[in-house]
Amino acid sequence: MAKNKIYNPKEGYNIIAPYYDSWKWQKFWHNNEYPYIEKWCNTLSIGLGLDLGTGSGNNLSCFLLKGNKVDALDISSEMLKICKQKFEKYILNKSLKCLEQNVYSLPEYERKYDWIISNRVLSHIKHMEEIVKKMSHIIKYGGQCFISDIHPLHHYQYTNFTIKEEEIRIETYKHNIEYVTQQFIKNGFEVIKFKEVSTNDLINGDIIRDFPQLLNQETPIFYYLILRYKG
Repeated sequence: MAKNKIYNPKEGYNIIAPYYDSWKWQKFWHNNEYPYIEKWCNTLSIGLGLDLGTGSGNNLSCFLLKGNKVDALDISSEMLKICKQKFEKYILNKSLKCLEQNVYSLPEYERKYDWIISNRVLSHIKHMEEIVKKMSHIIKYGGQCFISDIHPLHHYQYTNFTIKEEEIRIETYKHNIEYVTQQFIKNGFEVIKFKEVSTNDLINGDIIRDFPQLLNQETPIFYYLILRYKG
C-alpha cells in the first residue's frame, strides 16, 4: 500500500475487500439505502437483472430471494470472491453469475435485462455518459433502473477506507445530478422517482452513535433515481 496514493477502483477495492463488509459505513448503507432498494425490488416482476458494480453483493438478497436471476458484475476480483462465498447456493442453482468485468466493456447491443441496479458506482466512473449509453442498449423496453450514489454536495473527495491506521483513497468523480438525469433522458429513459436523502431521513440512532459528523450537515448525503427505459 503506497502512502498518499490515489488508487483506481480495481486496485483500491481489491485491497479493502477483506475488510469491506465489517466497515461501519456498511451498516449505514444497509439501514438507510437498502430499504429504498428493497421497496423497489418488491415492485418488479421476476426476471433477469444486472447488478452493475455489485461489490461483495450486499444488495443482492432481495432480488435472489424473490426468484430473480442476476448477473453481478464488478471490476474487483477480490470483492467478487466474497460475493461468491456469500451466495454460493444461488451460483450452484444458476440464479447468480458473478462476472469480473469493467463496466466500459458492456456489450453494445443486447436487450437482455429486465432491470439494472447500480449503487455508488457512477462516482467511480470518469466518463459516466458512456456507461449510461451502454445501459440503454442492454435493458429491455419498459425495463427499470435503480441508480444511487453519494450526493455531489456531500463533503468528500475520495472514497476513504482506513486499514491498520493507513488510509486507502479511491478515485472519485462528482457528477452533477441534473447532468446525470439528463444523460439518462437523452438515452431513452424516463424518471419515475428521484429523492435526495438528507440527515432528517436517516435513522437517528446510527447518526448519534456512529456518524456524529452528519448531525449538523445541511447538504444531502446520497440520492437515488428510479428510471424506466422507453426507447
